[in-house]
Amino acid sequence: FNLLGNPYTSSISASSFIETNDVAFDPFYRAVYLYNGNTYNYIGSPVTGWDTDNPGSLTQTSIQAGQGFFVLAMVNNTQFTFTRTMQEHSPGAILLKSAVAGDRWPGIRLDAKLGDVISSSTIVFNGMMTTGLDPGYDVGQMSSGTAVEIYTSLVSKDNDINFARQALPESYTGKNTVPVGIDSEKGGEVTFSAFTVPLGTNKFWLEDRVTGIFTDLSLKSYTVNLPAKTYGTGRFFIYASVNTPTGIDKPLADENGLRIWTAGDRVIIKGEVGDKAICEVYDINGKLLLKRILPDNSLNTVDMPQNLQGVFYVRIIDGTKIVSRKVALL
Repeated sequence: FNLLGNPYTSSISASSFIETNDVAFDPFYRAVYLYNGNTYNYIGSPVTGWDTDNPGSLTQTSIQAGQGFFVLAMVNNTQFTFTRTMQEHSPGAILLKSAVAGDRWPGIRLDAKLGDVISSSTIVFNGMMTTGLDPGYDVGQMSSGTAVEIYTSLVSKDNDINFARQALPESYTGKNTVPVGIDSEKGGEVTFSAFTVPLGTNKFWLEDRVTGIFTDLSLKSYTVNLPAKTYGTGRFFIYASVNTPTGIDKPLADENGLRIWTAGDRVIIKGEVGDKAICEVYDINGKLLLKRILPDNSLNTVDMPQNLQGVFYVRIIDGTKIVSRKVALL
């Protein structure tokens, strides 16, 4: 992620900035991210109608004069362009009119509350969407390292991206699942609740595969005590179904069996590894920053050095198998 800023003495249109710089963005993060002092919130384009009352996104569609914001570039040395045509008169950007509830696509905003911390992830449905990446509609999560973070992973094939918003076709209902990820270092009592817009006669169900409980989130919430060092997907799933889901189609697994991402100042490695598997972390210049033996055969957390920020490469060496990922720390 790189920090940019509105260079003009007027507001600029966020959607115009995003559309002008379309090819410069990493397609999984086609949005601008603003930090509110606690969490990173996004302004996406195009609008799906879910920006109102969504803790993960902002109601405004403009970037105020002098406002700093983060972007994730497709490659190094990418140029982002500001043009005068982006300028607009919007002195009260935070108060701009946003889409009303009636304009919202069918979908669900899933909230996870731990103590005073609430994290949210949104799933929306539209006939033009796919189960793969829909740039601008699928928006990657920018981790804030809070007590609890919730997200979804891509249903067609897990690609190590945690999504703050995922758009799916309306036909993706019934037996199909959306994997929900939860990151919580200390764990504790977490309550799941939701705001929903109906998708036909379907209800939105949360499944807990540890307890075997299905919860109709349009009617009630679900509370569970999560153990410490809870990370990733595999326990919780969302369904859009008329009745309690049965005959479930499980999401496709990554072909190498590993999922690697960051949560706060930690690198999380989830998946089966051997007794002598090694984790190596390199900076973008190829310098080795740390090397650790992974002690657990299914879930490992690697603490990164303090004040380390930027883009890094994580390499897992497990016998003859080598898996590499690019991750970002903020």
